[in-house]
Amino acid sequence: MSDATTELKALLLLQDVLAGEGDIPLKSALTVQHFAYKCERHRAPGGNPYGPTLQSFLDFSVKVATKNTAKALLERINSPETFPYSFLFDTKFASDGKLSDYQGVLVANGYLVDLEESFESTNHKEGEAPSENEQMLITARVLLSNIVYGYYEGSGSSAKAKCLNLIITND
Repeated sequence: MSDATTELKALLLLQDVLAGEGDIPLKSALTVQHFAYKCERHRAPGGNPYGPTLQSFLDFSVKVATKNTAKALLERINSPETFPYSFLFDTKFASDGKLSDYQGVLVANGYLVDLEESFESTNHKEGEAPSENEQMLITARVLLSNIVYGYYEGSGSSAKAKCLNLIITND
């Protein structure tokens, strides 16, 4: 029996992976196509920040195989509460389909304020419902409340997880 792994560059999980919520299956991950955010603060002429951080948004696009895979994300658009969005980088999944390793993580908490979905298929015909084998692209915008960066310092068995917390706004 081989210890085969699946390696992926960036994934989105709709949970806070730094909270240690147990095993993470590959089927719960969404493949990240794009993500970006811009965090700004007012600065004095000398460069020192002052006042609150300005309103910041995280924009991302993910591909999913079926609408059921993204159901939790689609349900968040109607909720008035913040949710975590974990972006994992250079992930590895074991042959049993569970997350075995990642190099870094960005956990953003915020309000889902915009969501668009589109379908990609060469077989899709105008006016027909999308089939289960079509790829759905979801583009979303989250109003940020905070971001936590997680990374590993060191290498091999001596690697230690480190976190940096960036407060964007006050809840």
